[in-house]
Amino acid sequence: MMDPYDHVDVWLNAVQDLLGFYSEAVVANFYDTLMQAEASAQILSRLSDAEMTHLRACQVRYLTQVLSPGLSQEQHMSMAREAGLHHTWIGLPVNVLAQSFQVYRAVLEDAIYSDLANSVTMQSIIMERLSNDLSWQLMAYTEAENERANTLEELRQIISASINREDIIRETLQSIVKIPGVAGVEIISVGEQYDLHCELGFGHTCCAANPKNLLLQAWIDKKPLHINSIQKELAPEEWAKAQAIGLRSMAIHPILSTTGAPQMLMALYSPWPGYFHPPWQQSFWASLEQYLGDRLETLLSLSNNKQAKPA
Repeated sequence: MMDPYDHVDVWLNAVQDLLGFYSEAVVANFYDTLMQAEASAQILSRLSDAEMTHLRACQVRYLTQVLSPGLSQEQHMSMAREAGLHHTWIGLPVNVLAQSFQVYRAVLEDAIYSDLANSVTMQSIIMERLSNDLSWQLMAYTEAENERANTLEELRQIISASINREDIIRETLQSIVKIPGVAGVEIISVGEQYDLHCELGFGHTCCAANPKNLLLQAWIDKKPLHINSIQKELAPEEWAKAQAIGLRSMAIHPILSTTGAPQMLMALYSPWPGYFHPPWQQSFWASLEQYLGDRLETLLSLSNNKQAKPA
């Protein structure tokens, strides 16, 4: 079998004109097909028209890069793994990614294989590169899963080692904002009259632009609230600030005590639409909520006990 990266310039140079002619049609057909499947259509529906246009343009460039004559195996692996990480950040499930590649291959075959009918070698090079692309993107999914597990353990250790409320909040938020795909995080306290106060934040945040009703809804319901598309789900006056600093999605998590009482709110922001929606994200933040809530309650209990002791 021919190495799809070694001495293949003569083959791929010959297909560049075809690729340039068909690439936009291939990508357009590809996304039209994806919109017919519920799982992928749900993800794509979070994008604005401008974002969808940008995504299609990026896909055209990506296809051109994947099939460019000068692409090395190492370069391809790097760009595919980066693309895989991006797909995890928008919540694209593994099975949908695999299915989308089947669609992509079929559309590509329909578009250009009639002009390559007598070139088995060319078809083999193209299919090998596309197969590699999928394999390396799937590798990124595994790496992201391992990184989430490691990050959660690191956060658990930070939370366990903290000895006062201020330290636990500051050190936890400083670690959270370093997580790939997270643009900002902040802690919001809620007073007796439901007045809101942003205690601390790191990264890109927009507490002042957050709709009070959503923050209080998460507080009263004692359940996380996800905004998968800030632009589509909030009123223009509420998302203007978020849009200006590149935020596309957000989540509001009440930090609960062991009895289920909310202690504070944690607001998270991402430049990726739907970032907080996937099951693996919800599981991660639910575990962190529990660690944080339990530790804060323990510290409060210890502080109250010390104050209650007679001098």
